[in-house]
Amino acid sequence: MQINGPKSLDVQQTNLAPAADELDKKLRGKKAGVQSGGTETVHLSSRARDINKVRDTLKTVPDVRTDVVARLKDSIAQGPYQVSGEKVAEKMITEHLADLMA
Repeated sequence: MQINGPKSLDVQQTNLAPAADELDKKLRGKKAGVQSGGTETVHLSSRARDINKVRDTLKTVPDVRTDVVARLKDSIAQGPYQVSGEKVAEKMITEHLADLMA
């Protein structure tokens, strides 16, 4: 094994060579979750599998719901969309208090 850098180091010339070779053999061809000649394996809990399923599902959901955005843009442009300042203020205060309590 050769390590290149400001000061090149040939691992074969150090007493680290056996450990480096052993590590190289272990890492070569090893994949997560697959047993590879040794006793090391990776097991995912059911919760981890569920999280992975949710993550994969979320990848298919668009970041922006274009249908909702288009409907709101239309409503704003034509005038019927009205914002209640009182409701906005109430929501801001509610969220701020929730943040303080968290």
